[in-house]
Amino acid sequence: MSVVDKLRNEDYSVLKYIESTVSTLSTSIRVVDSFPYNELQKETLQVPVVAVEHTQTAEEAIELGSSGYRRNWTIDILAGSDVERDAIGHSIFQALDNSIPIKDFSGGVSGSNQPIIEYAIVEDRTMEPLHTFDEYSRLKFWRMVVRFSTVTTQANTAS
Repeated sequence: MSVVDKLRNEDYSVLKYIESTVSTLSTSIRVVDSFPYNELQKETLQVPVVAVEHTQTAEEAIELGSSGYRRNWTIDILAGSDVERDAIGHSIFQALDNSIPIKDFSGGVSGSNQPIIEYAIVEDRTMEPLHTFDEYSRLKFWRMVVRFSTVTTQANTAS
């Protein structure tokens, strides 16, 4: 498996993990793979939406003779009320208390039978509500940002 494939598997796995977490609250919460800039610009944003995006990837030493990847993530929660925002944010923040199973999506992303190839260790969780009302915008929503890091090994990657 190449490094690109490994990181793509981690991207899909984190997205699916967050999707699974918020689906226990409501089936109307959309989980998307990046911040919905176009929807905001066109004022077509439908809340609630959870945007998952990795912001940085770095190689680092994990233990003697072994290295891995540290990836930083940002989850933007855009909701219709402060109560909805807080419920979604707290649910995600609590779920990140666990390691995230990284699955092998080389056979595709549909279905639920992907084998687990490793676990991403979650570190450095933070949660911050943000003020977002622009007095000139017709869109009104409440926003929260959850940030965290994952650490995985370089096992099963080709040079």
